[in-house]
Amino acid sequence: MRGEEKHSILFLSASSSIFDAIPEELFQKWNFYLVKSNSEQVTLTRLDRPDVVVVDTYGLGVDFLDKVKENPSVHDCPVLVIDEYNQQILIDKILERGATAYLNIDDFTDDLENKISKLIPKASSSFLLL
Repeated sequence: MRGEEKHSILFLSASSSIFDAIPEELFQKWNFYLVKSNSEQVTLTRLDRPDVVVVDTYGLGVDFLDKVKENPSVHDCPVLVIDEYNQQILIDKILERGATAYLNIDDFTDDLENKISKLIPKASSSFLLL
């Protein structure tokens, strides 16, 4: 019997400190590819298509989301944006720009697992954790 393959999560941020806040158990559950970037470039080479892309637009800027969505290797992947906005009109603008889901940076460590789980394609989920 083949072991279950872990899903891959590409996490883009301008600050490596946000990576340190990711709960350790999530690294056991999924393969995280943590890429420290800047708002000028999107370096996504040498990585197969991830299951989910997480973009920290709080550090990279909302325009960086456009660059991610234009990249052919990830343009059709679900994208979770992390930022500081609480106003629904601003969150809606981010979703209109191509994000699949939004997570406030203040709550991101508490809700990250739930948000990513919802974005991973359902056809690949074969078990239920109780």
